[in-house]
Amino acid sequence: MEHCIVCGNKDVKKIHDHYQGYVEEKYYEIFSCNNCKSHFIDPEKIDMKIYSVIYSNDDILGYDRYLKYANEILKENEALKYLSSQESTYYPVYKFLKNKKGLKILELGCSYGYLTFAMSKTENDCYGIDISQKAIDFAKTNYGDYFEATSIEEFVKSCNQKYDLIIATEVVEHLFDISKFLEQIKNLLSQQGQILLTTPNKDYTKKNFVWLTDLPPVHITWLGKKSFSIIGSLKNFNINFITFRDYYPPNENKFIKYLRFQKEIIPKPVFSKDGKALLNSNNFRYPVIRNIIKWFVHKFFPVRFFSNLLFNFFNEDDNTLAVLLKPNQNS
Repeated sequence: MEHCIVCGNKDVKKIHDHYQGYVEEKYYEIFSCNNCKSHFIDPEKIDMKIYSVIYSNDDILGYDRYLKYANEILKENEALKYLSSQESTYYPVYKFLKNKKGLKILELGCSYGYLTFAMSKTENDCYGIDISQKAIDFAKTNYGDYFEATSIEEFVKSCNQKYDLIIATEVVEHLFDISKFLEQIKNLLSQQGQILLTTPNKDYTKKNFVWLTDLPPVHITWLGKKSFSIIGSLKNFNINFITFRDYYPPNENKFIKYLRFQKEIIPKPVFSKDGKALLNSNNFRYPVIRNIIKWFVHKFFPVRFFSNLLFNFFNEDDNTLAVLLKPNQNS
């Protein structure tokens, strides 16, 4: 690689030349930028058909939870609060929208549409887009006709609306040109509009780790605060990072989760060469004794609460990195 695909700097080095990918016997070179500290793969090695394979398998381990959320929120009176309690990805959205009404909101990469639907229940005007026709068909059938199957590029070309908030949760790590993406959607913002992004947090792990996010090419980049600080400077955005110091999940011990992210995991492919799932929710089960221990540390209220209280006192970060970007009006 001649330059960083995140910030464009040429101070790039290869840190792994044979990293296991999402598909069996597919390997990738991993690069690191000395300027923005991002890790990334060569975008020319990306096969976008991988997403069609993922969406055709509803029980893929990790992705199966999205369909669960999509069904569960129909039963919830406070759908957005429910999502924020399930995982930290949605907490920044809940935190930002608390006590806010009447905003015009666009969600990019809305998948099955459950977050767009949950936000609409907070008396905000919401619209969601995703490149997957299957996901959008599900969203329209279950939540209403405020979804569209299209790419971000095509939507930007045809859109004549302005939005107070553009949300993209767990999207930017799938893109090979984040700067271009931000430049495009900046034009869709109202005068005081903002962009809220979440992505796996590279800073939450040890500095010498090569990759601790979804295997390539599903995730193309692995980003930290330095990544966005430099992008913001290059693209004239004011950057703010949302703290998780006041996040108290009901099903998660944050200290135990932090310890888990300090151990680099040997990558295992999710799909075989012929497209069959190797890891799914049906063949991945913990032993009974481990489930008992997990329940005690994560769901037994006294243990979980005091552990989270202590963790939040010393650490405001999470494995989710949440970023607010607002165009610099002086630029």
